Amino acid sequence: MRFMHLPPFAAALLALMLLPGCSADAPDYFQGYLEGEYIQIAPEHAGRIETIAVTDGQQVKKGQWLFSLDDAHEKLLLEQAMARQSQLTAMLADLEKGARPPEIAALLAGKREAAAALSQAKDDLVRLQSLAGKDFVAASQLEQARTRVIQRQASEDRLDAELAVAKLGGREDRIRAARAELAVAEAAVADATRLLAESRVTAPADGLVDRLIRRVGEISGATVPVLRFLPAGDVKVIFFVPEALRAGLEPGREVRVSCDGCGQPRTARISRLASEAEFTPPVLFNRDNRDKLMFRIEARYSEPVNLTPGLPVEVRQSLKQ
Repeated sequence: MRFMHLPPFAAALLALMLLPGCSADAPDYFQGYLEGEYIQIAPEHAGRIETIAVTDGQQVKKGQWLFSLDDAHEKLLLEQAMARQSQLTAMLADLEKGARPPEIAALLAGKREAAAALSQAKDDLVRLQSLAGKDFVAASQLEQARTRVIQRQASEDRLDAELAVAKLGGREDRIRAARAELAVAEAAVADATRLLAESRVTAPADGLVDRLIRRVGEISGATVPVLRFLPAGDVKVIFFVPEALRAGLEPGREVRVSCDGCGQPRTARISRLASEAEFTPPVLFNRDNRDKLMFRIEARYSEPVNLTPGLPVEVRQSLKQ
């Protein structure tokens, strides 16, 4: 096979002639329209719709109240969780601070009584021991006195131990268990607070309430949206090209988009090219293209725009690529 070598200027001219839009048969522009990227707004959990604060076609700001669910059950759950948290907080504080002052005072009084009894028992033993040397006391009496001293000493030691324990906090294992229970209660409060907050749904961004889908009194949930919402500027350009021109387009290629009453043409970049052809949609029917298979192309504006979905546009290829 032989190849013909062209001079550089001729090769450049040929390449320019083959560009889409530069041939005699290529159109000056492609027909298209703007398509909104709507989102469905639904609550996080199921419930009965109590209030709808917006209407069809209303413009809203980010964070603006849209609708609310009946939250009586969520409020009850939060109250119960907070009560349990308060109860466990008090229990833990009681374990950590030890016995109450009146209990310690009673133990101190018992210790003083035991000390006095021990002192008396020791004095009796000393007295009996001195008499025993003169044979005035029986051996059994002396033995009983020694036993009383031992018993009184044991009573005082026991009260000393009880007093030491009372001044300490609760046992470490009980305190650890109480702290774990309190952590669970705090998590329950956080979860109940979240559920209550989710009953009131707000706008995720500035935008348009396109259409209400549910009404007050109906049941909604995560898969049952209440309204259709269009975030501000979230529109894309849809246009169609014949197969012969599709090959010259690719994602990232810059195009110029214009429409009646929109001011200067705006820049957009191709984001998606359909892999299969389709008949021209009814919105773009005309005598020349109604029977032709076309490829759908999507492009996104380089900067945010405030244009209405459905608006017809003309798309031209940009000389700046």
